[in-house]
Amino acid sequence: MIRFNVQMENVEQVDSRFSKCKIRVLYAGLNRNNTYISEKVVNEAASSAFNMPIVGEYDSRSENFEGHGGKIDVTGEKPEYIETTIPYGFVPETAELYWEEVTEDDGKVNKYFVIDGAYLWTDRFQEAAELLKNEFNQSMEIKNIEGNFSMIDGKKVYEVKKFMFLGFCILGINKETDPYGHVEPCFESASIVGYSLIDTEFKKEFKNMVQEIKYSLKGEGNLKNKFALTATQMFAEAEKEIKGLGTYTDPYWEMEIQKYYLVDIDSTNSNVIAFDNQKHQLVGATFSIDGDKFTIDAESIKRFKVDYTPMDIDVESNFSLTEFSDFAKQVKENTESRVKSDYESKVVEIENKFELLQQEYDDVNSKYSEKLVAEREQAEVELFEHFSSELTEDEMKAVKDDKANLSLDDIESKLYTLVGKKKAKFSFETNKPKFISVNTNSNTNKKEDPIDKLMNGQI
Repeated sequence: MIRFNVQMENVEQVDSRFSKCKIRVLYAGLNRNNTYISEKVVNEAASSAFNMPIVGEYDSRSENFEGHGGKIDVTGEKPEYIETTIPYGFVPETAELYWEEVTEDDGKVNKYFVIDGAYLWTDRFQEAAELLKNEFNQSMEIKNIEGNFSMIDGKKVYEVKKFMFLGFCILGINKETDPYGHVEPCFESASIVGYSLIDTEFKKEFKNMVQEIKYSLKGEGNLKNKFALTATQMFAEAEKEIKGLGTYTDPYWEMEIQKYYLVDIDSTNSNVIAFDNQKHQLVGATFSIDGDKFTIDAESIKRFKVDYTPMDIDVESNFSLTEFSDFAKQVKENTESRVKSDYESKVVEIENKFELLQQEYDDVNSKYSEKLVAEREQAEVELFEHFSSELTEDEMKAVKDDKANLSLDDIESKLYTLVGKKKAKFSFETNKPKFISVNTNSNTNKKEDPIDKLMNGQI
């Protein structure tokens, strides 16, 4: 995700509730974010700007818009980033998209991508009316980025090859009430910022704004006279009633899910249109209003279909019920996709860590094995040297030849055995009894045997 700065200008009031504005989004080429986006890439992504919200974070003390919004909440079990911006407008499909050349303060001419015809909800938020009096900077965010680092004009920059617009955010300016409120843009006449469409209150405000614009474009501005509730209040009350129609346990997530989500209000026939999350279809029910009390007849709920009919109005409306009827289904699909993607990323991360640990283990194990072999060889040398004073090389040869199959204790035991045998043999030969020669030629009266005489040559 990359952030750039844009500029909002030519704000003009459409009716008591809405105003149109012109937004300079970005210029093609190299920008001050050290990012390069070609005109061709911007043109390919242009259609993704439609139906994107214009958000902001307003500080009532300084009477000025803030920066990119968001805060860190540390009250829970773990720190959590919370989006603090709210929707002030959006870019309809009827908006004009084109390029125009703009001369910057330093005299340089840049070609800007322009969105002409975005809507601001100036009646719902008084601070949005500030845009009618002052020219504010604005920022945008892009996602699904594809690109690579390239050398352009002798600089290493990130070249964006593909992206989608995600939204636009109003930034602060220098004012008397806030002299340091200016947010430095990335483009000389523009900027980009992050926002999130996950927050429930944000979605609610955005949907209410879209519905009011829808009625305004249809010429149904008399709703305030017909009902005690304004269009915004009526949608808010209808959502509360729809929410009160119950929940169900999602078999996949094993959690409680709201059974219906409000899609539209048919004021002509007094019907509310909702999306059935379980059956994935549109349903409708009758409603009644008594003062500011909005009531839905739950017993009248039945399946509805959408009828498309031409509208006799000057301005073409870009809204359709299908966008809202598929909202819950898209949320679930996007959530499942995101969870699956996060899971797969974690699996890949764990596998990479395991491979790294395995490699480290193999390296350590190899070095440890080499160390053990070296220590064993040294111990063998010292052991044989110790017995070399008692045994010859030939006497120790049999043990040396078999040392690979023996432990050091076994080698030592066998060498001691050889030494013991050798000493025992030496002791036996040393203590062997000697025969003593006896002189038989003494003067005795022994009678010689005839055989002895023969042997002595006496016969």
